[in-house]
Amino acid sequence: MNQKKSSLRSQLAVLGVMGGSVLSGLAIAPPAQAQVNPCPRIFYEAPFNTTVPAPAGCTPNAFEQIAPQTQPRPLPQVQPQTQPPVSPAPSPSVMQPPLPGERQEPITTISMMGQTVEVRLMNMTAADVIYEVVVDTDQRILTGDGQVTLQNLSAPFTLTLFREDGGLLNVMPQPTGEPGVLVLSLEETTDLGADRSTVTVQPSGEVFVN
Repeated sequence: MNQKKSSLRSQLAVLGVMGGSVLSGLAIAPPAQAQVNPCPRIFYEAPFNTTVPAPAGCTPNAFEQIAPQTQPRPLPQVQPQTQPPVSPAPSPSVMQPPLPGERQEPITTISMMGQTVEVRLMNMTAADVIYEVVVDTDQRILTGDGQVTLQNLSAPFTLTLFREDGGLLNVMPQPTGEPGVLVLSLEETTDLGADRSTVTVQPSGEVFVN
């Protein structure tokens, strides 16, 4: 009986020594350090994968693939262009009177009584003639073989004439002994050089036909 107790005590003593060694080992062993993932999965999951770049050294996430496309493009550098020197605007030319050899001769000259003129038109053609005193009247029609009298026209004035059928028209002054009266005969012609469409009367009584 005593031998059994002694054996039991020996076994307990051995277990105590082993337990103490284990506890001592646990007390002496340094704590294990936690392993940190340098590239957490959170950077590759929504919404961070499109709003935050992955850490340096990690595989680029969607943000880094999209960001370069959304960044504003740099504006192109524009080189200043050299402007050519601006030439000064030419000064308005002074009206020069025509030389004696270039001055148109009047087709006739009427004697003036004041500044008003009476014009009588005689249409010697079979076509209607459209006439107008510029500013003073509107366009009017003088029928073929017709006559018309325009009174109290203040010189200077311009009278325009053309045939309604597009034919050529020759304007010929007719002599008259009446002062301040101009008689014009409107005749057909086939000569382009004789075609006339404008009559101008000056305050001096000179009559020009063009």
